[in-house]
Amino acid sequence: DLGDSTRFNFAPDIENLRRVQHLPRLLAVMVGLLGIGTLVNVLVTSVRRHRRDLATFATLGFRRRQLGGAVAWQATTIALVALVVGMPLGLAVGRTIWRLVMDSIGLQIGPSVPTGLLAVVALVTVLAANLIAGLPARSAARTHPAEAFRSE
Repeated sequence: DLGDSTRFNFAPDIENLRRVQHLPRLLAVMVGLLGIGTLVNVLVTSVRRHRRDLATFATLGFRRRQLGGAVAWQATTIALVALVVGMPLGLAVGRTIWRLVMDSIGLQIGPSVPTGLLAVVALVTVLAANLIAGLPARSAARTHPAEAFRSE
């Protein structure tokens, strides 16, 4: 929080920053929701498109749990790749923007990186990806080889 403007007279630039201080959190929530929607779409589409492959695995002896596990691993892999690419990129862009804004108003305050929060976000991302994978995994586990091969 940049302070209570009723007690202090801030420079206009700092007052403007105070007004928009919640935008980064809002942006993070919006990007998170877009990521969740994208993951759901990818998993559902993947299970539908690979129905024949899943039927082949079932014919080769995969059990329902193993078919569902394949979808869960796909979700975990997608989440980990997104974290490996997104976190460093987000930190670099965030630092750059922070420095540009601070330089424009004449302050020399460096950016702080909440490493604990980043670790929690990474863990929650992987857990959420596996929770999201539950319904597509259930659908994959119900694959009947005869029906999948007959339909194509």
